[in-house]
Amino acid sequence: MNQNHFNKLKSAVKFAHALIEHDPILPLIEKKILLKRKSDLSRMQPIFIVGAPRTGSTLLFELLISTYRTSYITNLSALLYKSPVLATKMIKSLGLVHTFSGTSKYGYIQGLSAPSEAGVLFNHWFGNDESFNQDKHNLLPAHVVRMTADSMCCLMKGPFIVKNLNNSMRLERINQIFPNAIYIYIKRDVIYTAQSIILSRRKLFRNDEGWFSVKPQNYETLLELDPFEQVIYQIMSIENYIEQVLDERQIKNVIEIWYENMCSDWHRVLKNIAELCANYGVGLQENQPPSNIRLRPSEKQILDDREWGRLCHLVNAIYNQS
Repeated sequence: MNQNHFNKLKSAVKFAHALIEHDPILPLIEKKILLKRKSDLSRMQPIFIVGAPRTGSTLLFELLISTYRTSYITNLSALLYKSPVLATKMIKSLGLVHTFSGTSKYGYIQGLSAPSEAGVLFNHWFGNDESFNQDKHNLLPAHVVRMTADSMCCLMKGPFIVKNLNNSMRLERINQIFPNAIYIYIKRDVIYTAQSIILSRRKLFRNDEGWFSVKPQNYETLLELDPFEQVIYQIMSIENYIEQVLDERQIKNVIEIWYENMCSDWHRVLKNIAELCANYGVGLQENQPPSNIRLRPSEKQILDDREWGRLCHLVNAIYNQS
């Protein structure tokens, strides 16, 4: 998918969301479906993938939903974000099943049944990532979020897995709604993460100044810095926030993995994740696992020597002073 196609797709989705926003019928059908659920929602344990951008989270997400029987937000459910359960029923009735592709464009995987980052939906559930003082009256009530996730698990017959890295900055609300959630915290060597964010800025915005992906709480302050410094502090701030919330809330259901390890032996990494999930009370039942998948970590210098040297110097200086 080229950049022009990607931009057109984003515009089309935005237009569709604007139409759906004022549709009165689908939410009514969704409400009727949810009211049929009688499950105990107090012990729900969805799995959230968190971390900084450009750490391999989309690849991990697709590997998990392709290898294990799970439930997740599809592209169609993300489009019909006020009626995700109804959209899942439609996917099921059409017999659409996602198969591993290994290709994505900044978190987007093609196909109606493909796993989605579902940005608008998770803003509706957990708050807008651009407003840290979110008006709680604009959020979906916590019990409806739990009922929706539970219905997804019932329909797709597996634990609910979520990947939207903006959720990394919403952990406090997520923990309030799902106190027993499991978190897969994905990390990557900072120098390559920073390089990838810089290259993403250049590809999307044709410059180094355009902000890419997750905005940490000190976002406004970071805008005053040089772009190379911005991306390093962006990574550090996101990871510091994740670790602070996990520590302060004494959240123990955390699985930390590294992108490099996933690329070198993804079978072993997923097996370790499944074993730890089982220890935390969530069983991941294996489907027919994807075959012939060979992953290679893109851990190589792409910037020219001058920029690479400067980036390495800044990473060392910033992380050594923290």
